[in-house]
Amino acid sequence: MMKGQWEPEMNFLFTLLWEQEVEKQKQNPVEEKIVLDLGVNFGAFFLHAASLGAPIVGIEMQPKLFTAVEKSSRLSGFTNNAHLYNKAVWYRQKELSFTPNYYSPRVYNLGHTWLNMDKTGKYVINTTRVDSIISNKKVQKFKHR
Repeated sequence: MMKGQWEPEMNFLFTLLWEQEVEKQKQNPVEEKIVLDLGVNFGAFFLHAASLGAPIVGIEMQPKLFTAVEKSSRLSGFTNNAHLYNKAVWYRQKELSFTPNYYSPRVYNLGHTWLNMDKTGKYVINTTRVDSIISNKKVQKFKHR
């Protein structure tokens, strides 16, 4: 972490790209752009984009991370342009459940320790399709890494 930013080079790049989009928007205000953050994690990119005023939609399946980012977003005043969903992205909307693999030590898969476990010992994840959240928006592809 450098100067209070996680991955400052990505923040710089996004800021530059977003400023270019804002200028294009001034010339052609018909086409509204939104930013998608699929797998928000602890919210570094989500909160940075929201701080620039970018309309952003974030999806995070881990309840504890979702709650922390949602609270940070709300406390920062990003309620108009930042929208967060506690779901996983999947090819259809449904509830997925799976039994953890106890044959591999948990130390190798710490991510699943943040998921909700039901009474039967299965992890339960609610899923959504991206197009169900942003059904009336045009999505341009952007690949990170």
